[in-house]
Formats: sequence, C-alpha cells, structure tokens
Amino acid sequence: MSFQAVTPVTLAVDTSADIAQGRMVDAGASGIVQATAASGSVGVSLEAFDSTAFAAGDEQGVLPVAIHGIVEVEAGAAVAQGAPIVADAQGRAVAGSSPALAQGIALSAAGAAGQFVTVLLQPRALTA
Repeated sequence: MSFQAVTPVTLAVDTSADIAQGRMVDAGASGIVQATAASGSVGVSLEAFDSTAFAAGDEQGVLPVAIHGIVEVEAGAAVAQGAPIVADAQGRAVAGSSPALAQGIALSAAGAAGQFVTVLLQPRALTA
C-alpha cells in the first residue's frame, strides 16, 4: 500500500492513545488524536503511532499527517467514488452528508470496511 500526499506536515501527538496508519486525525487538547464521527478531522495519518512504544522511549511524540492532496484512507464501510468523506467513530473514511465535517472526496470506491479508498483531501473551513 502506498500513502501519497502533497507535502505532509509533522504534528505533535496526544501521546496517551494509539493512532492507526491511514486514519483521519483531529486536533485534541494535548495534540493530534484519531478523529471521531463527531469531531470532523484535519488530516490523515501517514504512519501509525504506538503510545506503548512512546512510553518506553522507542517512539517520538510526533506524527506525519497529510492535510491536503491525495492519500489512501482506511474505509469504515462501503464508499462510492465521488462521495464526500467524513470520519467514523474510529477515524476511518465513510460517506458523509454533512458538508461541515467533510474532509474530502473519494477518488476511488471501497467495497467494505477495512479496504482503502483514495481521497482528495480538501481542508474544511474552520468555524467559531
């Protein structure tokens, strides 16, 4: 599997929880966290983060994140090509109906959860 994006950024992670590769992430109070259905997202993790390895001193508290461009995201359900993409409760890509939370557009389809879908990330507008 190849994760591609335009200029990923490295962001500080909330080191208390794991983040899987290819999941949508959001800004939490203590750093980047895996996105939830209610939170929306700010990008997609390009690597996994292991909180246990961090606690043992084997991992840094940063994570490369794609915030725009084309990237592969793990699907949480079947996704049709062209669907607006939002995060499910585990940060996986699902078709969404809320433009305010949409992170991008599916450029490929996924037939079921666990497959990967290619997404054109489009940063969402921030609202107060």
